[in-house]
Amino acid sequence: MSIALLVVGIALIAAPRWLQTRLGVLPAAESTRVTTLALTSGVIVVEAGLVMLALPTVLRAAGIPEVAHLCEEVLVHVTPGGPTIGWLAAALAVGIPATAMHAASRAHVGARALHVDPWLGRHEDKGSYELVTVPTSRVMALCVPGPRPQVVVSSGLVELLDTTELDAVIGHEIAHHQLRHHRLLALAVVVEQVFFLVPGARRSAHVLREEVERSADEQAATRSQGPLPVSAALHAIARCSAVPDKPESDSVANRLRGLRRHGPSRIRSARMLTYAPMAALGIVGLAVATAWVTDAHHLLALGGHCFS
Repeated sequence: MSIALLVVGIALIAAPRWLQTRLGVLPAAESTRVTTLALTSGVIVVEAGLVMLALPTVLRAAGIPEVAHLCEEVLVHVTPGGPTIGWLAAALAVGIPATAMHAASRAHVGARALHVDPWLGRHEDKGSYELVTVPTSRVMALCVPGPRPQVVVSSGLVELLDTTELDAVIGHEIAHHQLRHHRLLALAVVVEQVFFLVPGARRSAHVLREEVERSADEQAATRSQGPLPVSAALHAIARCSAVPDKPESDSVANRLRGLRRHGPSRIRSARMLTYAPMAALGIVGLAVATAWVTDAHHLLALGGHCFS
């Protein structure tokens, strides 16, 4: 049963990769929530499966007094596999959160390292954030989180775009800060680094990044003159940075498609085809966990004896 729970967790982590087309039809804020929920739930379920798989081996190693043999029988029945599998699961159960915390910490430190010092570029106080224009011909824009967030743009970007398009780009970066997207990007880093051997995990992390960008595009469009300035800015940036045989990257193309309005019937269909498999995985995971607890009731009943 622990193995089944691990399979459900891995399926949840890989789900955004297989549902990417449907997610792209949904409103960006909704697709971002769905993708985040799938990845977060998958990580939690995998960790729970590993803990369940490791628990019997760890309990046996802890030492059992009078009812040792009976406890052994119950533990082996609940989670088969022997001590080798048990200790491997225990190592992974400890290693996954440790690696996740390390990856999240590095992502946080890396984001803070992008803070631009006052002596570099032109700094403008915009109230809730600081607009920084750095003197480089490279086309770039980013948001640096922190107590005093910065929206950093390059002089090359300022020269490339007109005022409306530049405002749309700045609005996009502000949306990243307001929606706390740096946390979701940290989740993407964790999934990539911790579950790099899981088929589809890296692609699912990429999907989360795309949905985060679409969500910021969507919010920027609502605060500017609609989606046209955002689309125009994306086209201009894509043309400037494109290679000759590929005028637009897949990511930019997906963002441009996301700015187009979809009909209610298509959105309803996408919701059904997205939520149905996610709900099915959730139900299977809950059923497996419930069955494991039911099978382990002897262990829970004997817990006082096993640890006395």
